Amino acid sequence: MGWTIERLRIAILAIAAFLVVAIFGFLLYSRWRARHLAQDLPAHLGVQIQQSTQGFVLSKTEKGRTIFTLHASRALAFKSGGRVLLHNVHIDVYNEEGQADTIAGRDFQYDRNSQIVESQGEAQIALHTPHNGTAAASGKNAGQVIRVTTHGLVFNQKTGIATCSGEVDFRLATSQGQAIGAEYDSHQGHLLLQSHVVLTTTMQNRPATVHAEQAVYDRDANRVLLQRPHYSSPTQQGSAGVARVFLRGDASAQLLDASGGVQLSSPDGNSINASAMHALLNGSSRPQHVHFIGQVEIAQFQAGQVSSGTAREARLDFDPEGRARRAIFDTNVHFQQQQKTGATKISRNVRSNHLDIFLVPGADGRSELQTAEATGDASFQALSVIPGKAPQQTRVSAQTLRARFLPGNQMDHMEGAVQTEVQTVSINGNMNSSSGDTLNIDFSRDNATGVVGTQSTEISSRAAGVSAESIRYAVQTGHVVMRQSATRGEAAPAPIFGATAMRAEYRSSTDTVELTGGPVFRDPQIELAADDMQVQRSTGKVTAVGAVQGTLRSGTVAGHALHQAAPGGLLSGGDQPVHIIAARAVLLHESQKAIFTGNARLWQGGDTVAAPVIEISQNLQALLGYSDHACNQCVHSTFTGPAPKPTGRVTSMTGDASQQTTSGFAPPEKSRSSFDSNAPQIFRVLSRRLLYSDAERKATFTGHVEVIHADDQLFSDHAELFLSPAAPAASGGTAVSLRSHNEQPSVSRIVATGDVRLVQPSRRAMGARLVYTAADGNFILTGDGKPPQVVDATQGTVTGPTLTFASQEQAIIVGGNAAHPTTTTTRVRKK
Repeated sequence: MGWTIERLRIAILAIAAFLVVAIFGFLLYSRWRARHLAQDLPAHLGVQIQQSTQGFVLSKTEKGRTIFTLHASRALAFKSGGRVLLHNVHIDVYNEEGQADTIAGRDFQYDRNSQIVESQGEAQIALHTPHNGTAAASGKNAGQVIRVTTHGLVFNQKTGIATCSGEVDFRLATSQGQAIGAEYDSHQGHLLLQSHVVLTTTMQNRPATVHAEQAVYDRDANRVLLQRPHYSSPTQQGSAGVARVFLRGDASAQLLDASGGVQLSSPDGNSINASAMHALLNGSSRPQHVHFIGQVEIAQFQAGQVSSGTAREARLDFDPEGRARRAIFDTNVHFQQQQKTGATKISRNVRSNHLDIFLVPGADGRSELQTAEATGDASFQALSVIPGKAPQQTRVSAQTLRARFLPGNQMDHMEGAVQTEVQTVSINGNMNSSSGDTLNIDFSRDNATGVVGTQSTEISSRAAGVSAESIRYAVQTGHVVMRQSATRGEAAPAPIFGATAMRAEYRSSTDTVELTGGPVFRDPQIELAADDMQVQRSTGKVTAVGAVQGTLRSGTVAGHALHQAAPGGLLSGGDQPVHIIAARAVLLHESQKAIFTGNARLWQGGDTVAAPVIEISQNLQALLGYSDHACNQCVHSTFTGPAPKPTGRVTSMTGDASQQTTSGFAPPEKSRSSFDSNAPQIFRVLSRRLLYSDAERKATFTGHVEVIHADDQLFSDHAELFLSPAAPAASGGTAVSLRSHNEQPSVSRIVATGDVRLVQPSRRAMGARLVYTAADGNFILTGDGKPPQVVDATQGTVTGPTLTFASQEQAIIVGGNAAHPTTTTTRVRKK
């Protein structure tokens, strides 16, 4: 039979149908063969499967509470060894609140005998952090999930502990990291990362990395414990021995508790070290409150400025942006700052038991000082050093100090209370100090440089650029005590002056301190009191106004000559004090003068000087009394002289001795001279001007001089009164000695010249020169081209080249010479 097209088509379809049947049969056989091979293979290998299930579930319950539940999509149980192969495993581990942590993986092996589940590859642990009340109430996710990826995880059903020894990856919210080895305790809710922990996270909107030797997460406390953590970010680094991080429900850090030596630092060198630290953080992981404990050390570096500080404790408060707004330091607080401006080096120190600082954001975004309060033995010290000049120092102390700052951390104002004290060292090396109950200080500043400096005045310009903390204005009140001393190398400072008052006001424009409220000024030679007083520290000038009272004295202090240390130019001499009163007084240290004006009156014992102006010069050792306006007898002086000694006949030797004769006459009783008294003599002198020289022990009177002694009056144009030589003064003796050291009457001689007139009751004497000698009580009257004369109302007129009044002889002795050979002597009748 031949092949036709139709037969060929039928043949092809038959062959195709056969092939389909053959292939289908082969597939059925292969499936049947594979199933029997899988069943027969364990037997060939010596393993027998006891049970094979789909949707395997294993659960453990204690006291009615489910401890864990194991789910697997498939389980193969072996007859021998009690082992079960689990596929697609999911283990739920429940805490007491019913919240489940999970362990999941693709392939696990379960040992029924040991109750251990072991992963055959990668496994994940998911820990649910506790939710907070806010999240639960709002219906948000009840906490975050910590996801841990492990290899070779072993879960012990009996202990509820899962462990692995290999690499571990973990993730929490936006943080992730790695570690070597892990242990999960489902009963305690602890996750232990055993070593080489590295966490990458975000803090303060910046990436950060945390390294730790070990980390433990406590689910119940929602806390992470880090051993030897080290934190680093682009702006900060930190480390500690141990750190505990308490988390919120959203897994953000809420509280950081670090101990074992805490160290925080920044790339620019700023750092904080302490034994321990407690920090409260906001939702952005920015610090809000930080407490450092145990020997806190702070260091800060800025352009040209280094600051450091120590305290036992420190507490810092921050604003929501993480900028410090308050800092509190306690116990043994000490801060110091080093700054260099050009060649000037400035250092500042603050010490106290407690320091409270408030800060505000500055122009550059950094925190700047606003106010500071130091309490408990508080002190502030500033030291400025310029090459080639003496260091300038300012120190302020009190039980409480409060400071106010301008932008740029510039100190503007300071207040002190209780035991306040200010100490400054000026350019010349003098140390100035003052103490009182309260203190207010305004500091000046250089607007051009932004550094606190001095004002452009005559006084302060000499110190321009010297002091970084220059006191512009200061007021101290309540029991003010002010001192100035001259430093002499390492030796004890030599006192220059001291002052007391109820109020002291200092102005840098004049470098002057104004004292009110019963001010009293003292230096080694003078004590001065007045209603109001001004002391210029740089020059030593003292101006006292209103009811001025002064006491002058001499001596030495600490081995230093007083005239080298005392302003006012006081003299040296007797041991009785010299008192002086006036309406106004000026003590000039540089010229060593003291000037008293306005009805000035000076006295020492019975000796007095009164004048519109009394000026005392230390350099010249002189006293000057005068008036600054025209007057004839505006200077009033009183001196004492000795009683005359009985000597018998007294002879005046003038001219040729061969021509000298003696005669006497007895005037009326009322004409008897008061110079003849045996009592100490008192001399009152009126003049236009008085000049007393302590070196010469001589008082010189000029201009309408009048010497009054009892009923006697001596008039002249000029008079000199000589005092007895002063013995060496003992320490603490009088600075101006108008009396001799032995306190005996001091007038020894009087010399009057120029139109001399002596007026006694019923007697007048006239001449050109009169000399009075206190030793014998006699005085000699001579003429200048015209002989002197005595006019007596009863005896007439007596003339001669020399007329001698002999007090002891009650006689007037007339002496002659070759030009006038005739001499008449008339004896005065005795009582």
